[in-house]
Amino acid sequence: MSQTTADPASTGRSRFASSIRRYFWLWIAYQTVKGLATTTFVWLPLLYVFLST
Repeated sequence: MSQTTADPASTGRSRFASSIRRYFWLWIAYQTVKGLATTTFVWLPLLYVFLST
């Protein structure tokens, strides 16, 4: 009587790998939003002040 069950270690590894992929793309999205906010609210006003003097 052989049962085919998934190895708990491989199941954990695949779950870990899928969460790593998900958090990687969340991190990319966060960095994109952070970069846009920094550019909009910090660098563009500084550039405007620098160029208008």
